[in-house]
Amino acid sequence: MSNLFSDFAFQTPRCESSTASDLGDVLVTSNGNCGGAVKHFKGKVLHLDGENGEIPYQPELKPKLFYLGISTPPLQWTVPVTVKGSMGMNYMLLEMVIQKGTPSGNELAVLDRSSSGVLPFKSRTSQPSKFLAYMQSNCKKHREFFFDAVVAAARAARVADPVALGKCHGTHPELSQWKQDRKNRLVNAIDKLKDYRFVVAMENSNVPGYITEKIMQAFTANAVPVYWGDVGIKDIFDQGAFVYVPENETDEAVQRIIAAELDEEVYAAMLSRPIVRDPVGETLKNVFSVLDSVGGGVKKKKIREMMGIEDGWRSEDVAVPPVSVE
Repeated sequence: MSNLFSDFAFQTPRCESSTASDLGDVLVTSNGNCGGAVKHFKGKVLHLDGENGEIPYQPELKPKLFYLGISTPPLQWTVPVTVKGSMGMNYMLLEMVIQKGTPSGNELAVLDRSSSGVLPFKSRTSQPSKFLAYMQSNCKKHREFFFDAVVAAARAARVADPVALGKCHGTHPELSQWKQDRKNRLVNAIDKLKDYRFVVAMENSNVPGYITEKIMQAFTANAVPVYWGDVGIKDIFDQGAFVYVPENETDEAVQRIIAAELDEEVYAAMLSRPIVRDPVGETLKNVFSVLDSVGGGVKKKKIREMMGIEDGWRSEDVAVPPVSVE
């Protein structure tokens, strides 16, 4: 959380020890397993939610709760609830907030500082050597169906088979290259995907505001993402830089992939597109500015203003990184 609270000292407590606090402290949580600690915490509580749009804590805690997540206002048992402050933010951005950059651990590895001080996404120029990677352990029907469709089209066009790097492989176990490797899985994901021209980056579900790290993993790996999910992704990334798969319509996307695989110039044109939608500066400011180095840190400032924390507020205060239980 050093992005949001760089002027704070940090502690990483157990749930039960986070009760030692004062009114100037901030506790950051990402699940509901430390409800007791939240109840007794004296300062502000920021809950990060990238999945279900819900607040997991009891009603009496809401007056000191702040929320960043996919549902604004957040829900509790499917009912909208009032908290001290809330702001919509997808999981992709929460990853940046938590890890200070992309899931690879590098601060926005696909960004390149320009002489103007703006941070435009780099146009990618080097072409990976392999066709398409599908790396999922949650075998959702729409993803499995799409992988099978790509396999069929690739074989009909006599191009290389795609590969399955995760547990899921559609109906093609012969294409599986999966190995059990959960340690540092996000970092390893980038390393595994970097040799592929296309990467399947399909969400678990198609819900407004639900955008995870998957598309950023593909971009960071220097691949063209194949995305299924919230259509709002088109307001963030350049539509020529990735392949969007509409709900229940796979044929056109599959054919676009095969056409690019058969024609180097078509693929090179996709790879050379800027990743962020024009105007780049505005998109960086409106979407990615959770870091001081991106878009003037506009989103970071809004989050701190929502919580009533001014720059240089109290350097001796404590911000606690997300508490999670494996």
